[in-house]
Amino acid sequence: MRFCWLLATGSVALVLAAPSGARRIVGTSGPDLLLGTPRADHIAARGGADRIDVAGAGRDFVSCGSGVDLVAADLADRLARNCELVARRVSSDVRRGGGALHATEAEPDSFSWGATVLAAFQVGRFASGGAQNIGFAASTDTGRTWRRGLLPGLTIASRPTGSFARVSDPAVAYDDAHGRWLISSLVFDEQESALVISRSSDGVHWSSPATAVRKPNGPNGIVLDKEWIACDNGGASPFHGHCYLSYSDIENLRLSTQHSTDGGATWSGAVGSPGTGPGGIGPQPLVLPDGAVVVPLYDAGRLVAVRSTDGGASFSPAITIAPSSFARSMALRSAPLPSAEIGADGTIVLVWPDCGARTGCNQNDLVFSKSVDGLSWTPPAVIPLGAGNHVLPGIAVDSSRPGRLALTYYTDSGRKLDVGFVSSRDGGATWTRPVRLSPEAMPFRRIARSGGAMVGDYISTSFANGRAVPVFTLAQSPLHGLLRQATYASSLAVP
Repeated sequence: MRFCWLLATGSVALVLAAPSGARRIVGTSGPDLLLGTPRADHIAARGGADRIDVAGAGRDFVSCGSGVDLVAADLADRLARNCELVARRVSSDVRRGGGALHATEAEPDSFSWGATVLAAFQVGRFASGGAQNIGFAASTDTGRTWRRGLLPGLTIASRPTGSFARVSDPAVAYDDAHGRWLISSLVFDEQESALVISRSSDGVHWSSPATAVRKPNGPNGIVLDKEWIACDNGGASPFHGHCYLSYSDIENLRLSTQHSTDGGATWSGAVGSPGTGPGGIGPQPLVLPDGAVVVPLYDAGRLVAVRSTDGGASFSPAITIAPSSFARSMALRSAPLPSAEIGADGTIVLVWPDCGARTGCNQNDLVFSKSVDGLSWTPPAVIPLGAGNHVLPGIAVDSSRPGRLALTYYTDSGRKLDVGFVSSRDGGATWTRPVRLSPEAMPFRRIARSGGAMVGDYISTSFANGRAVPVFTLAQSPLHGLLRQATYASSLAVP
């Protein structure tokens, strides 16, 4: 027995099992939204462009039939080859208590090296800021299968325990000169905050974190924020093996950067960037083939970049890339933070949300600019994503094929959130039509509240051996009084 009716928002049939929990769910000949039960379901979607969600329950079996279908599933679920778009749930919050919102994960970043992709994300978000721990998920086959876990030594909820109460802002890098995966994190409590680096040779087994900088809190709270990490992996660079950690240095009202030459074990003192102020957030350090470091960031109504040509010993004054206008939402937590990547040919692609092209500046487009040196930038161009408020971009540049880009993002449409994906094979001159990676539009009430509905302040996409691997957050309907906000990943062949 099953129920079937048309959604009020369109012509997609919603097919649910009866309350008793049917094991077999059969779709119609048209486009369906098929939702699994807590049991091990067998789903036959039949015709149409179906959207199917079987994540978070027993081991499910899904056949998608004809049409281009999307499935959100667990790692152990078995999907037929006719399921074209797949989002696997690579991690979920299984902890309870401690004052955090459960079950919640948020704010993934990722990095790839060869066929390996490593993602890091917050686990157990607090409504008042930060999380209980940082989780990781590692894939060695371009995002098809994953291993997962929690980083040690960060907080009192870690195993083994760390000394801080909360952690936030994970970012991932790989240092090929020293063979080390690195995850940077911001840890903090009521007295102090620190930027720390977790290190691993395989992306699965992790050291206790090394400390890059640790400071007492100021009168208004933490004095460190929004760090990001990158390493110089260029074989011809004079600074090959340098890693760079850039962050908002609130105490000194500037962007600061530190560097490491030993795989993240020890770090230099902070070097400030002239012309950046207390509004500077979201730095994204990148390394050009000649070893020059370029750090784009948002700084008080504009996108800027700073450069270093001496391995991080000094930085240039800020260079304006473009003015920034951002439509803020009181219901959704989002910010004008940029996402930046660099290709093997040295082309930097920078993407950020901007409302300047919208009437009344009441919703955001995603716009992009490119540079080959961090000094001169192309005028911002709007990426054609259609209607809605587009935020939280995660851009990827394919190092194996110049000009190929992939972008994952969120779209807010009437207090509901979707994950979208587009790609380009000509450096952004043209883009594919957007495709959804979320089976359902997520009402904000399903999402953790922390300064608004909070899936994170950023999202991520990486290319691994030519495949695009988006890593993102999806939220299902709460169950037994708990949220179900988890980390998902796809492995997509792009043109």
